[in-house]
Amino acid sequence: MDTNAWISIGSIVVTVAAILAAPIVALRVSAQLQKRNTQEDAKLRLFSTLIETRHDALAPDAVRALNSIDLVFVNDLSVREAWSRYYVAIIDENLNNQVGWRIREERRRDLLLSMINAMNMPIASRPPISCAPTPRYWWAIWPTSECSSGPLR
Repeated sequence: MDTNAWISIGSIVVTVAAILAAPIVALRVSAQLQKRNTQEDAKLRLFSTLIETRHDALAPDAVRALNSIDLVFVNDLSVREAWSRYYVAIIDENLNNQVGWRIREERRRDLLLSMINAMNMPIASRPPISCAPTPRYWWAIWPTSECSSGPLR
C-alpha cells in the first residue's frame, strides 16, 4: 500500500470516530450547561425569597430558604460562613434587645451581600438592602446617611 491509501484509511477512521464521538460530547456539554443553569436558578430563587420575606423573618418561605442555604450554596464558602454567623446571632438569646437586633440585621445584610457576590450580581446604583423602599415616594424615607443617595435613576 502506498502513502495515499494510508492517508485515506486514516481519514476514514478519524471521520468515523468523530461521527461517533460528537453526540456523546454534545450530550456531556449540554448536561454540564443544564446543571450550571439549574444551580444558578436555585441560588437566584433562594435569594429572591429572602429579599421578598426580609420584613417577616418567621415566614415559612423565609425559614425554608434559610434552611436550604447550605445545600444551594454548597461550593460558596463565604456565603456559608455568613449564614453561620447569622444563624449564631439568630439563636443567641442574649441578643434579644435593641443592640442584638442591630447585630442580627447586620449579619443578615452580610449574608445577603455575600450571596450577591457569590452570584456575581452587580449592585451599583441601588439603595442599600436595609433601606426597604415603599412603592411611592420611597426616597423620602431614607433618613440615615446609609440611605441618602436618593432615588434610583
